[in-house]
Amino acid sequence: MDNTSDFRRTADAGRRRLAWLLMGVAALLLAACGSSSSTTAAGGSPAALGPVPASAIQGIVYDVNFNPIAGATVTLSVGLTAGTVQTDAAGQFRLTGLADGTYTVTISRTGYQTLVYSSVPVSTSAGADLGVVTMVVVLTSGQYRVVLTWGANPSDLDLHACTPNGVEIYFGNQSDIQAPELSLDVDDTSSFGPETMTLTALQTGVYAFWVHNYSGYSSTSISNSGAHVEFRDVSGLLAFWDVPPNSTTEDYWQVFKLDSTTPTVPIMSNLITVTDPSLSCSSTSPPFSYSPTAKAKPLKRAK
Repeated sequence: MDNTSDFRRTADAGRRRLAWLLMGVAALLLAACGSSSSTTAAGGSPAALGPVPASAIQGIVYDVNFNPIAGATVTLSVGLTAGTVQTDAAGQFRLTGLADGTYTVTISRTGYQTLVYSSVPVSTSAGADLGVVTMVVVLTSGQYRVVLTWGANPSDLDLHACTPNGVEIYFGNQSDIQAPELSLDVDDTSSFGPETMTLTALQTGVYAFWVHNYSGYSSTSISNSGAHVEFRDVSGLLAFWDVPPNSTTEDYWQVFKLDSTTPTVPIMSNLITVTDPSLSCSSTSPPFSYSPTAKAKPLKRAK
């Protein structure tokens, strides 16, 4: 890897460490003030649900601006103990008393894209904490969305894209004046996702989308992450991919490419590689000629 790429990744890691440090300081200050509120103001950090009990599934539902979504319906299925609950004013939910097994969790709310998590494990010795779940608004005609979800481990997978004019969209550059049609809506760092990207228009040319195991191979391999990517338009699901299993190489999953001339027929890549795809994305090297933007993240509960 060249020195420029090393510099960019060192800077990315530094930004993440600083963000987490500042959020940790904020949490300590709140604790020192004796805050014990069970609700959350719009735009604030999620109220602590506490450790997930055994035989339970819990989480907090937010929009992309970290405002809680109340009244979202959370449903369990796949033939096990059925259950449905709605999120409260703080966007929180918890389903308890579940039988051992793996569940499909569906989260829906009018005006937002429905989220589905498959194979969520629950037992009498451990529950499942989905953490902060982020919902995005439904698409309109001519828009497209890429959705990444995964399992409990590794905790941090990242969705990346390279635009036809060579701009990389990722957690360190979530929107860009050189490619205003594409944005990273959500950057999830504590398991499950979703991470989503939305295309509001198309440049002429080819877009490339891939996933990076930011947690590193020593955590859990990307092949064993349960990663799942969906490609959608206003009509619904156009295509989906599951991460290839049992790969002997790691770090990056090249998922698909999108040609603006045939946007509803994505070009499948579905390849695990050790080579960073951003190296072929011409505008990824600092100093940036534009103003990178990255949204602050809410506090996440420890897994």
